[in-house]
Amino acid sequence: MKSRRAAAVFVLAIIACSVLLAAGASADSKDAKDTKTKRKNLPTKAFIHEGKHWTVHKTSEGRAFFYNVESGATQWTDPRVEQMTPHQRMIVIAMFATPFVLMIAGGAAYILWVRSKHPELLKGPKKVKGLKNWERALQPPKVNKPRARSSSPPPEDAVKRAAAAPAAAASAAEVKKDQ
Repeated sequence: MKSRRAAAVFVLAIIACSVLLAAGASADSKDAKDTKTKRKNLPTKAFIHEGKHWTVHKTSEGRAFFYNVESGATQWTDPRVEQMTPHQRMIVIAMFATPFVLMIAGGAAYILWVRSKHPELLKGPKKVKGLKNWERALQPPKVNKPRARSSSPPPEDAVKRAAAAPAAAASAAEVKKDQ
């Protein structure tokens, strides 16, 4: 019951944010259309804003300032750019923060769902004795080491073979000399 209530509140919050964003976007698009029609036939260094003629000048350092022809007033800020009201700032912050908040909330909800429905997924892998196949493939090949001599006497077969080996080697050497 609590999860349904939380989901409903979450959906309502998303709807409220989208309504606020849509209202702000429609008001801004009307203002943009009005300023475009006013600036269409004006030179780039002069413009009319709210019925007053303004010109743009540059200082020797290259910084632009704005001069009102009728009143003789000068100012550093562009009169066409309006300062944002606190309400507009709040809308901009909400537009910027909404995707991040939704992303974090969705991730947290998914983790909570996994913890409640499939807790085995959050456990680490089982401990396996020995190496896995891919780990064995990374190991260098084993080299056969010579066996150490034992203190016990060799079996009788080995003694017979060792005695026969020098005789066979001698006969092979005689065959080579004859050739």
